[in-house]
Amino acid sequence: TSNRTPRATGDWTGIWIEGAGGDGPAVFDNCVTEYAQSGIVFNNVNFFSPIVSSLTFRNLSGAALDVTNSTIGQMQDVKVTTAGTGVALTNSMSGMVLRRVKATDVTTGIRVSGSAVTLEADTVQDFGSFGVEVTGTVSSVQIQGGCLMTQVQPSRYGTGTGVRVVSGG
Repeated sequence: TSNRTPRATGDWTGIWIEGAGGDGPAVFDNCVTEYAQSGIVFNNVNFFSPIVSSLTFRNLSGAALDVTNSTIGQMQDVKVTTAGTGVALTNSMSGMVLRRVKATDVTTGIRVSGSAVTLEADTVQDFGSFGVEVTGTVSSVQIQGGCLMTQVQPSRYGTGTGVRVVSGG
């Protein structure tokens, strides 16, 4: 979190993991990230047994979870409140599962580009642009166990569209 008084969105960069990997588990469990530009960024990261669960993100200017050119098998029980994007997946491994992600008051809840992902029991509420946005060359986006996109009240970012799919090269 920020050490500034008063705390403000974007006070610090966030947590960045770049160029890491290995056979053993990488554990991100019961983490709280707030008042940052981004929550946790995985860039060129390949873990065979990642544990990414029970994460809370609040008051971020960018993405809560940003997975780019990386292999992260499953993310579950992620709560995002007030962020640019809940989860952004770009050119990342096929077979990724997002389970029980709840993104509230975001511009875009889940953005997928050049990745294959399964959405399981995810909720995006009060989004400004899109609940789920799919762009670029995507192997597949599957929805299992329901995925709820709802506008309870207008987001600080406006009121958006549930799902947007734009085909790419």
